[in-house]
Amino acid sequence: MDASTELGRQRPSLPDEVGRFGERLRLAIGSRSQRGVSEESGLSSGTVHNLLSGGTPNLLSAVLLADVTGVNLEWLATGQGPIRHGDALEGIAREPAQARDAGEFATAPFYDVEASCGHGAWNCEENIVNRLAFRRDWLRQEGLDPAHLAAIRARGDSMEPTIQSGDTLLVDRRVTTPRADGIYIIEQDGGLSAKRIQRAPDGTLYIRSDNPAYREIVMSPDATLNIIGRLAWFGRRTL
Repeated sequence: MDASTELGRQRPSLPDEVGRFGERLRLAIGSRSQRGVSEESGLSSGTVHNLLSGGTPNLLSAVLLADVTGVNLEWLATGQGPIRHGDALEGIAREPAQARDAGEFATAPFYDVEASCGHGAWNCEENIVNRLAFRRDWLRQEGLDPAHLAAIRARGDSMEPTIQSGDTLLVDRRVTTPRADGIYIIEQDGGLSAKRIQRAPDGTLYIRSDNPAYREIVMSPDATLNIIGRLAWFGRRTL
């Protein structure tokens, strides 16, 4: 019995996640050629093609491909944990360029971070826990770059009825100054908050909640406000 066969018997029992191995491998390969990955890993081109098409890898194949593409083996094999060791960065981290996917859809990392909309919670475990897929043509239409997007969860009621607790927030991290009125994610008192920001002609900032129960905050033009990004889209579960 060879090592490949023996290791193949040690596959993790995660049917829901292993079935999406090909999607994660495609993300890991990025713009590199399948042939190049095949040659570097020592796997046949047919094996790499089969895995990209939905085949189930044995452990040895997963180890070799994780090593060649530079991704975290646990993420590649199971979908759990950060894409790369060190992806659990302080604040909203930049998505590694090699992990950007190609094709009809692009994905945004979903961070284990909650933006307070009132008396919500701040979660310091800022790992990537999932990914959200968006059509590339829609992203282009909205002027969004998938390399600079991040998804987080909303908590609290200060932005109701617009944003409700539990909504998914897609944040455009390129926008760190309030050039136009809109909803922004700001860092405040050690946590993140989703607030509507308006800038007056003299530079004064008005930070408002859509829920009238919360008071308006006024900041002078020379005050410092740490803006993580501008809200680009939000989604809500219907069940």
